[in-house]
This record gives sequence, C-alpha cells and structure tokens, in this order.
Amino acid sequence: MKKNIIQAISAIVCIIFLGGCTDGPDYSREKTIFVDHASLYMYYDDVVQITASPTLESFQWESADASIASVTDGGLVKATGVGLTEIYVSYGDVRRTIPVEVSIPRAEKVSGRPGKNRVAVDMDIQNEFIKSVKITCIETGVSSTTDVNFQKGLFTAFYEGLEDGLYTFNVICMDKFNNEAVPLEIAIRSYGSAYQNSFVVARPFRVASALGNGLCIGWNSLAGMYVDLTVTGKDGSQATKRIYGDTDSYTLDYQFDPVTSFSYITAYLPEENCIDTFYTQPMVIEASLINDLRYFITKDETITIRTRDFNLGGHGVGYFDKMPVPTDRPGNRTYRPNIGDYNSPGPDIEGDSNFGYTANGYWYDYTVYVQDAGNYVFDAQVGVNNAAGSTYYVAVDGVNVTGDVQMRNMSSWGQSWYYAQYTDESPPVIHFTAGLHTIRWYFVVANANLNALSLTYQD
Repeated sequence: MKKNIIQAISAIVCIIFLGGCTDGPDYSREKTIFVDHASLYMYYDDVVQITASPTLESFQWESADASIASVTDGGLVKATGVGLTEIYVSYGDVRRTIPVEVSIPRAEKVSGRPGKNRVAVDMDIQNEFIKSVKITCIETGVSSTTDVNFQKGLFTAFYEGLEDGLYTFNVICMDKFNNEAVPLEIAIRSYGSAYQNSFVVARPFRVASALGNGLCIGWNSLAGMYVDLTVTGKDGSQATKRIYGDTDSYTLDYQFDPVTSFSYITAYLPEENCIDTFYTQPMVIEASLINDLRYFITKDETITIRTRDFNLGGHGVGYFDKMPVPTDRPGNRTYRPNIGDYNSPGPDIEGDSNFGYTANGYWYDYTVYVQDAGNYVFDAQVGVNNAAGSTYYVAVDGVNVTGDVQMRNMSSWGQSWYYAQYTDESPPVIHFTAGLHTIRWYFVVANANLNALSLTYQD
C-alpha cells in the first residue's frame, strides 16, 4: 500500500515539473547553447567573433560553406566570399545555427538630376568600405569611375557628353579588393540641342517705360523661369536685375540718363532639380522703343508733370491710397498697365488722365531731374467741387516746403490751373538745387480731382 502511494506521488511530480516522464526531458537546442549573434551580415573580408555560452563547455564550430564564410575553433568568422551560408556551433548532439550573409558594400541610395548634355548621379554612402564607384551608361556602354576613398557622405558624379534623351545607368560600388557590388539602376534624362531649339524662346517684350525712379517693363506672356535684364546707367556703368517668371512687370530703381537701349536674356530650367540652366541669345530693346516719362526741370520752359506718372514701386512706395484695389471702378486702372506697371492698381486714373475719388491722406511721389537750380513757381491743375474746399502740401525730399495750403471751392470736377485762375492768390515758390529730387503731393483734405503739377522758373 505504501509503495503504491509513493509511485503515485512520483508520477504527479513528473507530470507537474517535467511535463511527463515517459521519455525524459526534451530540451531544445536554442535553450542549451546561447550565442551573442543571432545572424551575421558581413562585407567581404570582414571578421566577427561569435561567443557561445555556457563558456565552460567545449563547442565545435563549422561552416556550411567555407568559401563564403570560414570559422575557427574559437568562433572567429571571416567573410571569404559573397553569398549566403550558415555557421553551426554544437555541443554533443545539440547544435545552434547562425545565418550568414556576405556582400559587397553599396550605396544606401542613388538618385539622378538632369543637365545640359550631361547628368548628375548622387550617391548616399553610409559605410566606410567603399573604395570607388563605377557608373556605366547602358545605352552608350561608357563607364566612369568616382573615388570615394572609404568615406561616408553624399557624393556626386557627372556623366558628360550626352544628347537629348532618357538614359539608364548602372551604379556599381567596389570595395578595396575591387569586388563589385550588386548594381543599382537609375534612369536620368539629359537635355541638349533639341530642347534648346524647340522650347527655349525669349520672353516676349511688349512695352517699357522710364519714369523718374526707374524702369518698368510689360510682357506679352510669361515665358521661361526668369529674365536677366541689363541696363546702362548715366555714368556708363551697367546693372543687371533678375525678373522671375511669375512677375508681369518690373521696376528698376536705377538712374539712366539719357534713356539708352537695354537687353535681356531668358532662362529655362527643364526640370526643377536640373543642374544646368538654358539661356536664349540676348534680346536688345532700342531706346526708341522706350516711353520716356521722366521730368527734367529747366529754366527754359514751364514743366508740366502729369500726376498719373507717379513713381514706381506700388502702394506705400510710389503712392499711398487707402483703397489699394478699388472694386467698384475697374475701368479707371488701364493707364499704368499700359505703360508696363502692374504694381499700381490703387489710384483711380479717370480716362487715363486725372486722379479721382481721392481721400484725405493720399499722396503721390514724382522723382524729377533738376538741371537748373533756382526758384520755381508752383501750380496745380485741379477740380474742387465742395463748399469746404481742399487742402494740400508739397514736400521735396521729405520736407514740407509749402505748408498746408487751402484751395477754394471751384464748383467743378473739371481741371483748371488753380493759381492761373485765381490770380488773387499767391502761388507757392519752391527752391530746387541741381540734381535728383522727389516731389510729393499730399492731400490733407481731399474732395478734389488732380490732373497735373507745373513748375516755372522765376527770374
């Protein structure tokens, strides 16, 4: 009876702790041999030490293919070839398998950029095992080699001498033994004479106008990426400004006297990341085609400044208007675009003539060339049609030179020369030194139309 009880208890213990005692314990190989590398990814000639435990045991080491990776009795693995194999570590009838892959190092990523009769191959290299890179064009069969010298980083190689077309390239990295990695393939387009002759045309010129503070140009359409505009100054020097394709007109803050011809070239970029820019031949615009809207102040004659010819630069620069883009009077904004200035939509130029719908605080600037220093009698061609009249002042180079001047009610929106009509009022007299000056008309109290200003030399 006692023996039976002992046998029963022994059976229960086997079931609970050993999972059944019929065939004894069944330990898996992985649970009896531990290694510090579950797998190996190696480059040719790499050496890696594998450590197995428990360290008190004596392990046997073996390679499935020693021509790819060999292993010493101490677990030192050396990459001797290229391919896939396995390293075995065993103890008695228990064995652990470590997969091994041996390859030739290559770039993490390659990308291409088109160019003019050439392409650029960009290589992202993030290991220190690449000696050089061979780039072969499939279509031409020509190869070129770029030295990397075991450095990490971004490298660019240029492949020259290509015509228009799409080309395929094999990018092959090589190690210090000149072993070649698996090729990376990339397709890149080259642009050449076919693109130049078919698509690269000069941006069509429409109109150019010279005002006191610069030059504005209008185009018939937007062509190309940008235009490089070259003008000659009054001192003979040249200035070049770049006008981008989304700009309809351009103001150039550059003084040239007299107006001379200017030239421009149009640039094209076939693709956003293209390494080269295509250019047209220079287009020359003769001086006879430029509207000269500048004002020269001399003692020999009365100079009339049309107020519609205010300075370039737009709202807050050439003029100030509290309503930069009126929505109820679209027909009054044709003059400035017609002379090439699309940047000044605010002032209401009625019939391409006078300013209408003015308001307090509006001002307009005019850059003038004073050839003869002296005193000049001022007058304004205006229309005042309200009982309170209108008030203005004139500033020269930022200085109020007239004080606030009140004009009486003229009972008309028509334009009359104010002081010529009202001879009982004394017109302002403004002194100018020779040279370049900026005149500003400022509406303190508006309620008036404004058409022109005049300056007459006072003996």
